[in-house]
Amino acid sequence: MKKLFLIVVVILFATQGPAQVTENQSKSNAPSRGMGGRLGFYGGINIANINGDSESYDESLTGFQLGVMYCIYSSGEKFSCWLEPGYNAIGSGYNDTYVGGNQSYNGSVNLGYIMVPVIARFQSPMGLFGDIGIQPQFLVSAKDKYDGNSDDYKDYVNGFDFGIPVGVGYEFKKRIGVSARYYLGLSNINKVDSDSKDHNNVLSFRLHIRL
Repeated sequence: MKKLFLIVVVILFATQGPAQVTENQSKSNAPSRGMGGRLGFYGGINIANINGDSESYDESLTGFQLGVMYCIYSSGEKFSCWLEPGYNAIGSGYNDTYVGGNQSYNGSVNLGYIMVPVIARFQSPMGLFGDIGIQPQFLVSAKDKYDGNSDDYKDYVNGFDFGIPVGVGYEFKKRIGVSARYYLGLSNINKVDSDSKDHNNVLSFRLHIRL
């Protein structure tokens, strides 16, 4: 979590300068009082799975996400662009069979990422909004959990993942919002077998608060 905090601080300072220049150049590009705060926080529940050539990944896994949101551009109340660095706990459940086929067991691959989504938001005056963007994320933890055991799994998962997040939601009084977002992973996370393609897919139910 210390790494996450440092990354968030660096990103916020890096974007603060360009945002201030934009504010000085055009008042229309700065968030108005009606739009709400430039800085906020979000959290959510993930329903994740790994889709692809590995047949054993056949169950969803419940995880979570936490992070901050920072407006890096706004043309007013209808369009804005957000940077949303945070922690993303995802993965997949699986069923596997011992050699010989006489006994099966359940387990889960638990993946933790530092994600850095860049989101374009289109918002109506009524509070409805739609999100679309890009999401690079960096693996910081990978565990294979089965039969009460937990093994390190980093050697089997690529360290970088990339995908497209899309979502819809509603914001109350331009401060508190609820949304559903789907992450479509485009990168192959299978590090061992380059011929097998496996991708992260995540449905998230999120709550955000703007300061």
